[in-house]
Amino acid sequence: MFHNYRHLCPSILILILAISLAMLENLIIYLFCTLNISAIPRDCGVLRCSLDNCYFNYWTTDRSVLFALNFAFSGLLSTRLLLFNKKHNHNAGEEHTKINHIALIDAANVFLCDFLPTFSNYVNDYPFFSFKNIGPYVYIIKLVGSAVESYFIFKVLKRRSARSSVVVITRTFNN
Repeated sequence: MFHNYRHLCPSILILILAISLAMLENLIIYLFCTLNISAIPRDCGVLRCSLDNCYFNYWTTDRSVLFALNFAFSGLLSTRLLLFNKKHNHNAGEEHTKINHIALIDAANVFLCDFLPTFSNYVNDYPFFSFKNIGPYVYIIKLVGSAVESYFIFKVLKRRSARSSVVVITRTFNN
């Protein structure tokens, strides 16, 4: 279905959108919020202590919305692929199952390793959750999530298709 509507959204529009979103973040940090580089503490090792509340609240909300949308659309894609697989129960079913599993793996990874750690930036004020005490756990969670996602996708892609053919070679010997 995507190939039917691909011509409506040229690749240059996607590139322009990505560049404009990056520029928007810079405009917000420099024009609307205040970035005082000299006020950053020397022992600051995370985003929370280097930015003011204005940009930090924008950034956390922006990331939460992006990750929530990614999770929701991955869930919708998985549901659509599952229904498509049930409706068109033919030889391509195994490929759709692989695609469905990859979409579910990505949705779970985004929710557990990107969306939930975004909220951990708010608990940094408590001494137990301080980055000085336990380190950069947000980044470790994201790296472990990427490694686990890569492993599961490797397993899904390595799985043999049910319709793979076996070639049997027979020889007859004439005496």
